[in-house]
Amino acid sequence: MKNLVIALSLGMSFLSAAHANQAKQPTLTNQSTELILPKVGLQLWSIRDLLSKDFDGTLQQVAKLGFQGVEFARDYGPFDKTQGKALKQYLANLGLGVAGAHVEFNEFDDANFQKSVQFYQDLGAPYLIVSWDKRAWDPLKIDEFIQQLNTVSNKVAEHGLKLGFHNHDLEFSRYKQATYWDYIHQHTPDSMPLQLDIGMVAMSGQNPAEYINKYPTNTRTVHYRPYQDLTKNKTLVFGQDDVNWPAVIAANVSAQTDWLVLEQTDYLPGMTSLETIAESKKGLDVLLKYHLK
Repeated sequence: MKNLVIALSLGMSFLSAAHANQAKQPTLTNQSTELILPKVGLQLWSIRDLLSKDFDGTLQQVAKLGFQGVEFARDYGPFDKTQGKALKQYLANLGLGVAGAHVEFNEFDDANFQKSVQFYQDLGAPYLIVSWDKRAWDPLKIDEFIQQLNTVSNKVAEHGLKLGFHNHDLEFSRYKQATYWDYIHQHTPDSMPLQLDIGMVAMSGQNPAEYINKYPTNTRTVHYRPYQDLTKNKTLVFGQDDVNWPAVIAANVSAQTDWLVLEQTDYLPGMTSLETIAESKKGLDVLLKYHLK
């Protein structure tokens, strides 16, 4: 295993120059002003089927699609949690940065805390996002959840790490004259990265752009997940679905969001996960360019 990691890290070094520009934050200019758009990453859960078969080859394809970084979902391929620096260098050789990582609370219990903190520091993960917790929409357990979220976030912050939470649709159920998501915002610091999943917000019937504008300082990283209303003749290709993406992009630019993380969990008929993502990436690129017109 160790030899495989070394081979991946060193053997890919010749790709660094070819992909160097992909890791840079895009600066697009119109006639009157210069606008820096958020970086575009891929949530690796979207291609977990391919990663399990060919970690290296799949990430090479991700880089070729023009993604600037990746967000991990607890699968680090042949790299273990003592090899954060090697994994970071391997990605850099591909022209990819680290958009963040989805994590679980148990990674930061007493038994695992030091090892996990060291790994994510070495990896250079800017945001650690708890991806799921059913207490977040449980009226009897929501306060218990928020207390743990704040405690762990404060603990890792002492080591230079930022930890937050990712929504699904049920966090937008009604609670205390608002929603569970609002309640979480009201009881966590403005500096905490609360990762808004745009597709899930749309699924809940809420307006994603309004939520970005409502909580801009928390919106450091977002999931751009296509959403399809099954009652309409739409596709799951980004920009051809049911989300008002121009409004969402404008809100993210205004909020100075760092990362737009594309997540694809439904795929087009006859296409692989990565082929569907390639189509969605094209749609996202068009919308980002259109934003400047």
